[in-house]
Amino acid sequence: MYNIKVAITIFLTILGIGNLLAYERNAKWDDQIIVIKNNSIVFDILENDVLKGGVQDFELIKFPLFGEAKINFDNSISFKPYEEICEEIDYLEYIIRHDDGVDTVGVHIEILCESLTIMSSFYPEETDKIPNAFTIFGVENFPQNTLYVFNNSGNEVFYSRGYANNWNGVYQGKLLPHNKIYYYVFNDGIGQVYSGYLKLN
Repeated sequence: MYNIKVAITIFLTILGIGNLLAYERNAKWDDQIIVIKNNSIVFDILENDVLKGGVQDFELIKFPLFGEAKINFDNSISFKPYEEICEEIDYLEYIIRHDDGVDTVGVHIEILCESLTIMSSFYPEETDKIPNAFTIFGVENFPQNTLYVFNNSGNEVFYSRGYANNWNGVYQGKLLPHNKIYYYVFNDGIGQVYSGYLKLN
């Protein structure tokens, strides 16, 4: 239900737009992550970045405006927004030094206000696009949850108790048809039920 590109267009300030355009001209890659307010996120630096040579080191060269970021020893970056900050688009940039030279990577960070945000689409076969599984941001805060997914005929195609953002659109060993609408019912396990539609892109 949340379109990252639309959100970026809506929420960027005039200053932010100018900065992002300037950064993107320099960045070789452009990644996107999402975080819930008052929560932190850790993401793998090399998860989406393909390098020809071996990696020597990393360095943050542009720090975010609305939170704190640091590079960890396991080739990941931790980001935590400042307390109560949300409905903001942040940005950081880092360089990767490797055997073939130096590359720059820009990362857009969308800070959501809701404790639970259910995405309306995903890319099950596109490993370079995000998300590539049906994603519910904040689901880790509701370990007793249940999730049902149905096709447009009302047949159940997926069920999980304790869903953990790990369904990639497979039913009975086969990937479900793309560009079809499916329906979900998500119970957070503490009394709230969410329902809506999703699409496999």
